[in-house]
Amino acid sequence: MFRSVYLCRDQKNLYIRVDCVRRLTRRITYIINLRGLNDRNQDCRYSVVVRRFRANPPGTFWAFRDNVLEVAVPLEKIDFDQALFIQVRTSFMKFTVDNTGWQEVPSNG
Repeated sequence: MFRSVYLCRDQKNLYIRVDCVRRLTRRITYIINLRGLNDRNQDCRYSVVVRRFRANPPGTFWAFRDNVLEVAVPLEKIDFDQALFIQVRTSFMKFTVDNTGWQEVPSNG
């Protein structure tokens, strides 16, 4: 289902692009999970769910076209000093269709 996942960031947002094998559809729910670890040994979790072409949490900046989904996550929503992990998955009803597993996001320094 997923072809690739790309990430980049600026001073305010983490931008996520998910390339799917097929066109996005209303029948599938697209879930992007982020988990940040910080120096206080705490973890911060943040999720974006796109279902029936509506994003949750409300106010999420996102777009799609054909087989590409793009999301902007404000960096203030995820607290990560040490490491950031991402998981992308899709589901149909309550069944998981595809799951990338948790992947560490490389740091730029």
